[in-house]
Amino acid sequence: MLLMAATLLCLPVLLMLAIQYIDSHENVASQCMYSQPAGVAKVNDPLVTASTTAMPAGRLCVYLAEGGGEIVVQTGWPTTVFGLAATAAIAVLTLFALGVRHGRGVVVTLLPAIVALGVWAVVLLSAHTAH
Repeated sequence: MLLMAATLLCLPVLLMLAIQYIDSHENVASQCMYSQPAGVAKVNDPLVTASTTAMPAGRLCVYLAEGGGEIVVQTGWPTTVFGLAATAAIAVLTLFALGVRHGRGVVVTLLPAIVALGVWAVVLLSAHTAH
């Protein structure tokens, strides 16, 4: 039962990775240019920085503002918080399951935690600045 719950909790962590990919697929700079917020300066290239971020797992766009300064747009906070909570729950459930299960079942018990850690590794390695 604990293993099934931990396995289901891998879904929010995988969702976080999917949202990061959707937010920055192909070219993060073009994604930022496509989704400009109100108040961005009317210049040829108002984009200062375009990055795929790991924390939160999403996209960071920094634009020049009309009245001076910058406008910062960061995506991914809700899914990252949900992914962090799911990862913490997976860790707790795995610890409980390891206390109950001994011997041959240890590797199977660790699988949800291994999947969650693998997804976090991909999220962290995906972070980069494009513009």
